Amino acid sequence: MIFLFALLLPATFAQQVVCPAVWDPSAPYFCTEREVQNEALGNGLYNKLIPPVEKFRVPVDVTMGLNVYKLVNLDIQAAQIDLSVWIRLSWTDKRLAWNTSTYNVTQTTYYASNSNEESDIWVPDLEMYNQERSVYECADKQAMVYPSGFVFWSRPCIVSALCSFDELSKMPFDKTSCEMEFGGWSRSGWDVYYIESNPPISFASESTALTTFQEYSLDEGSSTATTVIYTYPCCPNEPWPVLQYNIGFERATNYYVMKIIVPNILFTFLSFAPFWIDVRSGERLSFGVTILLAMVAVDIIAAELLPICPEYLFIEALVGGSILFAFLSLVESCFVVYWYFKNEHEAEENVAVNAINSTAMAIASALHLKGKGSKGAAESDVAGSETPYTTNTSSTPSRPSTKIDPSDEPGGDVHVDDSNTDMFLDCDEGPDVPPTPTAVRPSLTRMGSLRKSFKKSFTNKNAKEKEKENRKVYLGERNLNEANVLTGHRVDRVSRWAFGLLYLLFLIVMFATIPLW
Repeated sequence: MIFLFALLLPATFAQQVVCPAVWDPSAPYFCTEREVQNEALGNGLYNKLIPPVEKFRVPVDVTMGLNVYKLVNLDIQAAQIDLSVWIRLSWTDKRLAWNTSTYNVTQTTYYASNSNEESDIWVPDLEMYNQERSVYECADKQAMVYPSGFVFWSRPCIVSALCSFDELSKMPFDKTSCEMEFGGWSRSGWDVYYIESNPPISFASESTALTTFQEYSLDEGSSTATTVIYTYPCCPNEPWPVLQYNIGFERATNYYVMKIIVPNILFTFLSFAPFWIDVRSGERLSFGVTILLAMVAVDIIAAELLPICPEYLFIEALVGGSILFAFLSLVESCFVVYWYFKNEHEAEENVAVNAINSTAMAIASALHLKGKGSKGAAESDVAGSETPYTTNTSSTPSRPSTKIDPSDEPGGDVHVDDSNTDMFLDCDEGPDVPPTPTAVRPSLTRMGSLRKSFKKSFTNKNAKEKEKENRKVYLGERNLNEANVLTGHRVDRVSRWAFGLLYLLFLIVMFATIPLW
C-alpha cells in the first residue's frame, strides 16, 4: 500500500503543461506543431474542397504508386481479382507549408479522408474505373506533410477489380494479367494531373506477403504501368489522365497437368489396349466403354475449373481430342466384333433352319408312306376274305392255274391267275398240310413290317444325308468365320500403329503450338 502511494504521489503533484495562447519559441514541441497546423488551417483561407492550383490551367501533379502486398483472390469465371495493396499518393499543397526557421518542426500529420466532412485537408478524388468495390471504401489514414507543403498519403486497401484476362487460351500454361485504371473522377487534367511514380509498381517484401499454396502467384516481371489520356463527350476539350496498372499472375500449372492432362493422355493410350484383346473375348467392348466413361468423368470435373467463354482453350482442345481418339478406338472394336460374329450368327441360323426343314420333310414323308401302307393292307385283307380256301390232298402245294382264252389267236397273251400267289410264296417246306386262314394272316403282317422297316431306313438315310450337308455348310461358314478372325487381327494390328502414331503426332502438335494459342 505504501509502495502504491509512492508511485501515485508524483503524478498527483505533477503540473499540467498547457500551450500558451500566443506562440512562444520556448514552448514544448507539440505546441509548436499545433501552432503550425493552426496557422495553416485556422486563418480561414484554407478550403479543403479546392485543389492547390496556383495558376490557371496549371494543374497540381499527383504522383501515384501502387505497392502490391498480396493476392487475395482471382476468379477466372467471374473475371475478378481482389488485391491487398497500398495506394500511395503524393502532391504539393503550399497552403500547408511553414518556415522551419520560425517553427522548429520538420514534419506534421493531418487526418486525410475521401469524406470531406472528416478530412482536414484536400485530397485527390482518385477512383478506380473498372472497380467492383470503390476505392472510397479504403481505410482512412493520416497524411504526412513536410515544411515545403509536400504531402504523402499512403493507405492500405483491398481493391476489387473487374478484369479482362488475356492469354487464357493457353490454359493451363498461361500467364494472365489484369489491368486496373485509376484516375480523377470530378477534376479533369486542367486541375489535377496524375502521373506514375518511379517505380510505378512495387511488391511487398514482408514475410507475411509471401504467396504460398495458392493457384495463382504474382508475376513481378510482367507488371507494368502506363499513363493514357481520355476525353469524354461531356467535356471534349478537357484531358482526363488515367494510370493503367497491369498486374501479372502465374498459374500453378502442376495441378492441371497432374489432375487433367496426364490422366487424359494415359486413358487415351489405355483405350488402345483392346487392339491386343482377342475379338472372342467378351471384355473387349466393356473395357473400351469403361475407359471412355472415365475420360468423360474427368472432363466433367475439369469443366468446373474452366471459364465459360466462346474462345477455345488449349486444355479443352487436348481433352476433346483425347476423348475423340478413345471414341474412335471403341468404334473400331465394335466393327471388328460385328465382322466376326456376323457369319457365325448366320451359320447358326442356317443350321437351325435346315434342321427344321429336314425334320418337317421326314415327318411328312413318314405320314405319306404310312397312309399308302394302310391302304394296301386293307385291300389285301379284302381279297383274302373273298378267295375260298379248299382242301388239297396232293403231296405238293397248289400252283397257280393258267387259263387260255379259246377266242385268243395263237401268239396271244397268257393270263395267269395269281390269286394264290401270296399263299404260294409263304408256304414252308414240310409235310403236306393244307393252308388255312390262320396261316395266311401272319405272312401279311410280316410283309407290312418289311415295308415299314424299308420306309424307316429310307427316312433315316435322307436325314443323315441332310445333316451331313448342313454340317458341311456349317463347317464352311466356320472356316469363313476363322478367316474373319484373321481379318480382325490384321485390322487390330494396323489400328495399333495407326492410332498410336496419330495420337503421338496430335500431342506433339498441341504442345509445340502452345505459344500460338
